[in-house]
Amino acid sequence: MQPQKLNSPSLIITSTNPLTHPRHPIPVDDLAQALRSIGEPIFGQSVKDISGGKLLKQLFDVTEKFNMQTQPQLLMLQKTMVVVE
Repeated sequence: MQPQKLNSPSLIITSTNPLTHPRHPIPVDDLAQALRSIGEPIFGQSVKDISGGKLLKQLFDVTEKFNMQTQPQLLMLQKTMVVVE
């Protein structure tokens, strides 16, 4: 079953996670707010002032909060970044 596409700010996307309901609706506004809370504090900062490991952790926290799947290679990237920092 495909999610219905709407042309409005209340668009709903779906998350597929085998640990939860196979199609879990995610309000776009809530997801956008969560991502803004990560991006706005670092917007305009120099790359040397941004912790890559911390940024990835925050992004993974959002994916967990919204029951979104994370690609395995990104998990390996996070582990590498934490070790490097």
